[in-house]
Order: sequence, then C-alpha cells, then structure tokens
Amino acid sequence: MAYQQYFGEIHGMIRETGRKFVEQEVLPYIDEWEEKGEFPRDLYRKAGKAGLLGIGYPEELGGTGGDVFQKVVWLEELMRAGSGGLTAGLGSLDISQPPLVKFARQELKEKVVPQVLSGEKISALAITEPGCGSDVASLKTRAVREDGYYRVNGSKTFITSGARADYYVVAVRTGDAGYGGVSLLLIERDTPGFAIGKKLDKMGWWVSDTAELFFEDCRVPVENLIGEENQGESDMAVSSIKLDWSMGDHLLTAQTSYAKYDYFDICDCDFSALPFIQVHGTEDYKQWSQEIRLTSLASESVEYIAGIYYHQSDLYYTSDESFGTAVLGAPNVTRSYQFDQEQEMWAIFGSLTWNFTDNTRGTLGLRYSEEEKEATHNLDKRFTGNVSFGGPFSYGNTAAEYDRFATDLPAASAGLDANLWSLLGTTEHNIARTRKEDHVSWSLNIEHDLDDDIMLYASVATGFKGGGFDGRYLGDNSGGAFEYEEEEAMNYELGAKMTLLDGAATLNATVFRTDVEDFQVSVFDGSTSFLVTNAAELRVEGVEVDARWRATENLMINAAMTYLDNRWQAWDTAPCTAPQSVAGVIDCSQGQNLAGRPNTFSPEWAYNLMFDYSQPVFNTLEFRSVLTFNFSDEYYTAPDLDPESLQDDFTKVDLRLSIGDQSQRWELAVVGKNLTNEMVSNNSVDQPLVTGNYFAITDRLRSVAIQGTYRF
Repeated sequence: MAYQQYFGEIHGMIRETGRKFVEQEVLPYIDEWEEKGEFPRDLYRKAGKAGLLGIGYPEELGGTGGDVFQKVVWLEELMRAGSGGLTAGLGSLDISQPPLVKFARQELKEKVVPQVLSGEKISALAITEPGCGSDVASLKTRAVREDGYYRVNGSKTFITSGARADYYVVAVRTGDAGYGGVSLLLIERDTPGFAIGKKLDKMGWWVSDTAELFFEDCRVPVENLIGEENQGESDMAVSSIKLDWSMGDHLLTAQTSYAKYDYFDICDCDFSALPFIQVHGTEDYKQWSQEIRLTSLASESVEYIAGIYYHQSDLYYTSDESFGTAVLGAPNVTRSYQFDQEQEMWAIFGSLTWNFTDNTRGTLGLRYSEEEKEATHNLDKRFTGNVSFGGPFSYGNTAAEYDRFATDLPAASAGLDANLWSLLGTTEHNIARTRKEDHVSWSLNIEHDLDDDIMLYASVATGFKGGGFDGRYLGDNSGGAFEYEEEEAMNYELGAKMTLLDGAATLNATVFRTDVEDFQVSVFDGSTSFLVTNAAELRVEGVEVDARWRATENLMINAAMTYLDNRWQAWDTAPCTAPQSVAGVIDCSQGQNLAGRPNTFSPEWAYNLMFDYSQPVFNTLEFRSVLTFNFSDEYYTAPDLDPESLQDDFTKVDLRLSIGDQSQRWELAVVGKNLTNEMVSNNSVDQPLVTGNYFAITDRLRSVAIQGTYRF
C-alpha cells in the first residue's frame, strides 16, 4: 500500500500542528537544551495544550483520540528537531500511560492520565534494574502487602524521565520467581521511602533525563495497584478491539473489550497462633463492553463528544470457611456459600468544551445510565470432617450429610443452631434477588491561564457508586442485609497550578468539599465476618498544597500538606464497639450514633517534607543525603471508632546517607527508618469470637541498616 494511503485530512492537520510546534518551541533552543542536559518542563505543558500528548488516548481521560498513524505523524515532525533524547523524554508517557489506561481502576485513571496528557504532570515507566536489565522475569524489586499498603524495597536504573517525573509505573515482584509473580504499582514522587538518584551521564540523548530510583520501605496504597496482583499467576485475559472512522469533521470510534480472571483467597483469619478460622475462597469474573462515540475535530471555539456504552458481566464467588470449634466442646464445622451475579448496564454520555478565549475554557459533561443486577446466594452448613455421635449416628463432611444429621438428631441440631451457629452469626439460606437503578451525573469545569506559568481552575461534579449485593452474606432468607444501596456524591473543587522561579519550583493548591449520601462501608459484625452496608451522610472537605523547589544545583526540597475535615453528618446505625456491647450502655441491636464524629483514617493535619542533597567529593565520588519528615494527626482505624483503634499523632523521621562513585558502580549507605521510634498502626480490629480482644498490624519500629551496592 502506498505511503500516503495511510494518511488523510486529519493526519495532515496534525502534521501541520506538530511542525509548527517544533519550529516555534523546539528548533530555536534544542542545541542549548542538549548542552544543558535537559529541556524545560514547560515544554510538556505546551505540547499538552496543543493536543499533541493526547494523541491516541481516550477523550474521556483528556486525550484527543486518533489512530496509530496520527501518532506516527506527530513523531515524524518531532524528529525534525534531530534529537532522539527529546523524543524519548517528551514521549515517556507513551510507555507509562498505556498500562494505566488499560488496567487501572477508573478512579486512578481519572486522577493521573488527564494530568499527564495535559502536560501538568510527567510520568515514567520503571522496569530496568541493576543486574538484570529489562528482563522482567528476573526483576528483584519486592513489594509486600501489609494491610492497605505495599511495602516496596529495591532499585531501578536507566529510567527515562526518572529524575523529574511525578508519577512512576513501577514493576515489582509480589509473588514467586518468573513472570507470574510480577505486578505494576503507581508510585507518586513524594511517597515516603522513595528516593531519586542523580541523573546518569550518557554518550548520547543528553537532553533526556535518565536516573536511578531507590525504594526503601516505600509505602504504596493498595489502591495504586494497576490491574491484578501476580497477574501471571492468575488466569486473566484482557483483549480490546478499537476502530476509528474519519467522517469529515468528526471521528467515529467503536471499542469492544473483554476481560476475565480467576482469583484465589486463602486466609488464616483468626489472627492467633491456632488454626481456628480457615478460609478458602475462589472468584471467577467475566466482562465484555461496547462503546461507540462521536468526537468533533479540535477547533478554536467548541469541541464535543457524544457516545453510548454497554457493559455485561458475570461474577461467581464461593467460599469454604472452617472453624476449629472442637476446642469449645463442639464438632469442627464449615460453612460453604456461593454467590452468583449477572449485571447489565448501559449509558449515554457527552461533553462540550467551549474555549471562551485563548486563556479560558469550560467543559460541561453529562451522563445517564441504567443498571440491573440479578444475584443468588446459597449457604450450607456441614461438618469439617467425619463426626460420630455414637451408635449408628455417624456423618460425613457434606451438606447432605449435615441435613441427615439434622433429621436424625433434631435436638442436637437445634442445640448447635442456638449456640454454635448463632455464635458464628451463620444461618442457612437460599436467596434470589434483582435490583435496578438509574442515574444522571454531570460535571462542570472552568480553567483560566493567568499566564504560561499559572493556571486557575474550578469544578463541580456529581458522582455515584452503584448498589449491589453482599457476596459474604451470612443471614437468613429474609435477606435484610444482603442488599445495599447506591451512594451519591457532590464534589466542589477550586485550585491553582503554578510553575515558579523560571521552572525551578512548582506549587499546586486545592480547596475541596465532597458530600456523600448513603456512603458504602464494610464493618465487622462482631462475630466472624464483615458486612457491606450503607451509612447515612458524610462530608469531606479540606485543603491540599504540594510544592517542589530546586533550591540549588545540589538541593531539592519537596513538601506536601493537607488539612482534612472528614466527618459523619448522620449515621445512627453504626456498629457498636466491644465495650459498648459488653456494658449494655446503649441498644446495640440498633447501633450507635456517630453523627459529628470523624471517619476512619482521617487525620486533621498531615505533612511530608523531604530534603534531598548531593555533593561531589574528590571529583570521583558523590555524597548524598535524603532526610524525610512525615507527620500525621491522630486518626481512627476501625469504623466503630473504638478507642482502642485510635492512632496517636506521630512524626516519622527517615534518613539515608550514602557515598559512592559518580559512575554509580558502587555505593555504601547508612539507612535509618522511623528514627523517632513511633508505634503506628493502620489496622485495628476486634478479634473474631473473643469480645474485648483486639489485634493490630503495626509498622516497623526504629531500624538502622547498612546497605552496600555494587553493579557488575
């Protein structure tokens, strides 16, 4: 096929835009940038504003859509500058963002991808490691899951845009050796325990910053997992077909996607030295979706998107939960339940962007959706092993055998129901339910560029999270707690993004407020399970400020501060604490009233401050010190706000001192973590079946280590 047959009118427009961008923003300065070893960070913003960074990415995430040849046209024009390093640095998003777009949670996509495509933030992909290069099967950086976080340790090298990225998509080992044990995490620049080495010198590509990354007990929220953990170990398949059709002044896009996975859950859930509660669960999920959208070509005044979306999924979950109740003088028993759900959802959506002036623009979004879920839930009781009650009364470990026991020995069965099964909060049932819901959500966003370095914005948006059914329901056939309702939210945000001191510093500030109705929560039932239910009303408001300043050539300072007021406006059916249940001070069958009380994990004040200093020594060595302060106000870790779950305020101090040769061949470091020896817990829960007992998972206390590195 002739070369020109791949390109049409749209490609010609992109080529013209790209050529103009290179001629005005790149060619006059590229030699200077190469000698300096970097190009201005503002070039990302300019390319983003021109729509060039968003080529090939979904419009709903801030992209401009388009096919692979539109990307080819842009890169051909960019290479006219004659700098492979510039193409690599400005294009580092094209190796880091695709995993986010394809596999990340929607909330994570919406947080990160639009900022990167606009050029406000920089992203990098971190796979290559000292000693194994880009051999993913051999990578050593390890991430260990510890209740709500991954603790990451290891290092990366030769990372493009590594020195100044804001977001890093990092390959880590969460499972066994080989490809199967590898997962992807999104790690933000200011994450405690994450440090950036100096830029590496290269024979070419000078303008592209390339750096080493270090992770030392780096705590990454589990919500930042991209895709499934140990994806190579699970049976997971994801596929997608996308078709673009140019229609004059519009682009018609059709995308069909399919995904499936199998998941296995094995838990020793009594949190004691005895194997008292053992859980073995499996989850099987299948989903396919179809989206069709029409996009107008970019213009100077108005741009719009309109589309329809359909989604169908099947979820099957089963769990066998065994109890060593022989220690109580009763037989060991097991409850087995199966949850089977089918879901259908469709939506129509659209957005309209109006560029009022060159510096001011507004975007209005609107979406209507309908959803239907059909679910069945069956729970059976059985003995864990063979049981004999003497004489002919011997029974096996199936549900049918337990039914035979209940028929043969009704008094004994009633005794187990009244005592043992009641203690375990378990009732046999067979439930079938259907729920339907529809939603209208909208958003309005206004942006104004005061100049090339300061952008102000304001937004208001509604949102919802669909209701559903509790896959771990243990109650009776009435199903009173089997179903939970959708939650709805209204969000307001006002902020500014600034580049200061000729690019040496950035400052971002946001004021926000979110009101949530029917907030979905997972609470411990005081026995052996967690229940999904709806609280009443929640309000979250506060201020976030983050700054980065290259104070000198040798010193980088990062700072972030948050003020947060996250409180229940109404919740009079919250679970009681263990002391309240024992003392009987309130009617715990109705719950306690937490109106006016804080939500969990909501410190009023929190800040992070990091000083990163490096200094050449004797022309061949480099000294480096990284000092980090992390402060958090007090917060609760359990939704019932039990006083035992109150984490006191704390300040953690970490310090890393290192000396090594400037070629990065070897390094010797002293690493101090939590030097203030703070006792910090992010999980505190009642121990199952033992009222008044608690367990907590704590962070490591003060530690000092010597770390030596030699790169062969």
